[in-house]
Amino acid sequence: MTIKTRKYNGKLYRANSTSFITSGKASNNYRNAPMKYFTVNRSELKTYIPRGRPYVKNWKTTDSLELVDILDLNTRKALEATPGLKNALNIAFPIEKNVVLRVSTELTKNQDDIVLGKLCELGYDGYYMETIGGFHSEVGLCPKALHKLELEKSKRNTNSGVEGPTKKKPTTKRNNNTRRKPPFSLNNSVPRGSLF
Repeated sequence: MTIKTRKYNGKLYRANSTSFITSGKASNNYRNAPMKYFTVNRSELKTYIPRGRPYVKNWKTTDSLELVDILDLNTRKALEATPGLKNALNIAFPIEKNVVLRVSTELTKNQDDIVLGKLCELGYDGYYMETIGGFHSEVGLCPKALHKLELEKSKRNTNSGVEGPTKKKPTTKRNNNTRRKPPFSLNNSVPRGSLF
């Protein structure tokens, strides 16, 4: 089996606790970072802003990223042959009924990093996945790929949403994402998302 990859040229987004200079490289912004996670949809950052990540950063690629299509079933199965990767894949990207799912919680976050770390060792820039179920789109990047991103814009948001101001309303409504099953599962744990 072969590993399916895709060339990515476009924008990536991330919420952070600090600002950074426009036109600066991500390799300088995230200096000494073992790896970083981004989303391809700016609107998916809104849940991170109230968690102490008020700066929304718009990154643009300056060179193509070669990313593993991690949700491709044949690719996911082929990656299991990589030494030390099968267990982490089964936790972070389990397969149910021939569909690759995404699971990321505070309890399993080290498995996310193991998967991405192994892809970095194999020479890829990282991995790519579309939005599935209740899980945001995600691009995990290796340190060597961070120089391919340049900051286009950094904006501080003080409200709970990404776009305009919103009023916080008290709510007793239960979040339906905590009960959602495939294609997204939290296994009764607190959702982490990988954008931290």
